[in-house]
Amino acid sequence: MESNSEESIDYKKWLFLIAQNWYWYVIILGITFSASLIYKRYALNIYNVKSSILVKMNAMAPMAQGAYFSSKLAQKNLNNEINIIKSVSTIKKVVDQMNLDVSYFLEGNIKNSELYPNSPIKVVFDSSDYNRPYNVAFRLKIISSNEFSITLKANDDFLFPKKTYKFGDEIEFKGYRFSVIRNFLANEIGVKEVYFFQFNERESLVNRYRSQVLVAPMD
Repeated sequence: MESNSEESIDYKKWLFLIAQNWYWYVIILGITFSASLIYKRYALNIYNVKSSILVKMNAMAPMAQGAYFSSKLAQKNLNNEINIIKSVSTIKKVVDQMNLDVSYFLEGNIKNSELYPNSPIKVVFDSSDYNRPYNVAFRLKIISSNEFSITLKANDDFLFPKKTYKFGDEIEFKGYRFSVIRNFLANEIGVKEVYFFQFNERESLVNRYRSQVLVAPMD
């Protein structure tokens, strides 16, 4: 009977301590929830792609079918496949399919977050015009649900033809014309949010991603 009484008293004591210090649990939960939101907001998305290759052996003469010659031929075929994967033409196809002509960013108090693959805004431009202003960061500030202003991130003194634009209006920058629309894939735009976007040069992207291709043998 004494043992059961002591266990009951200890149990009540723990409940009393928890109830007395309830605010600490609220603070800890609040910090954890805020940290998760910050991580989700500013974490950089990294996309890994894995693939496997079946290397087919060519028919060999009977005298060349030894283990040494077979391994050398297999290594040669594997090297050929790796060169195909890392070739400029292959990387160009990947870049084109990923729609990396324009990079989009959302301005934040801590850091800017890249918006890929979905961005609330989308730049529409003539892909046949090679006079694009590459690597120029445009700063777009949302004024209302259908209106925004645009400046240069590195030069706020540069004046565009109009002070404010509506989504779909033509924008001119040093003879190059483009427009900004709301992307139907991610159509939520907060008022007073600020975005950055810049045109990317295809050859620079190809060289960058070609150097990042890693090919490793499978176990």
